[in-house]
Amino acid sequence: MYFPVSKAVAVFLVALATSACATTYGPMSGDGGYTDLRVSEFVHRINVRGNENTTREMVQNFALLRASELTLASGRDRFVILGEDIATSSAFKSSGGSAATSDGWFGGTSTKYEAPQIDTITKAGGTMVIEIVAKDDPRHASAYDAGLIDRQLRPELERNWWQWNQLQDARPVLPRLLARPVRLGAADRGRETRHRQRAQIGAGKMSPRQLPGC
Repeated sequence: MYFPVSKAVAVFLVALATSACATTYGPMSGDGGYTDLRVSEFVHRINVRGNENTTREMVQNFALLRASELTLASGRDRFVILGEDIATSSAFKSSGGSAATSDGWFGGTSTKYEAPQIDTITKAGGTMVIEIVAKDDPRHASAYDAGLIDRQLRPELERNWWQWNQLQDARPVLPRLLARPVRLGAADRGRETRHRQRAQIGAGKMSPRQLPGC
């Protein structure tokens, strides 16, 4: 099978496919997620964290979705937020840097220094404390509707995950996209299948949990 691909399209694919993966909603792992602690019968403290490719808004939505899950699991349908502290923090990461020594023209030596590259890594995370309220609680009318939040946020978080990761499997193919025509082998056709699966996620027909992670 041949796919004629223009250089402009290939450059776009390179830029998109080299982006790293955003954190997937789920229990805490090395890449982020959520944990929760039951403080009292209907009070929970939820901790959330994302990686450098996950926005503060997405991380905040992790906390809201987890709050909704805990509320619905309790048999009630609404919750109030007692406290929230979700923000971004930055750290610096250096890479590279070298020093090379060589012989000089008139004896002696000279040293050439290359400064390291400094990158700023920004991640979002924090805590949300919620209380699940009963229908006879005066706060119930103005509380967060857990079912509504679940129906709105779950598809949105899965769609965000798909948008970040839909071209991750394209990386091995990209060098060949710069030449045309391009012949795709059996392994590449397997990647096509995964792309179709991720397209189904974008359409809401599959869950990202059915696919392997990044």
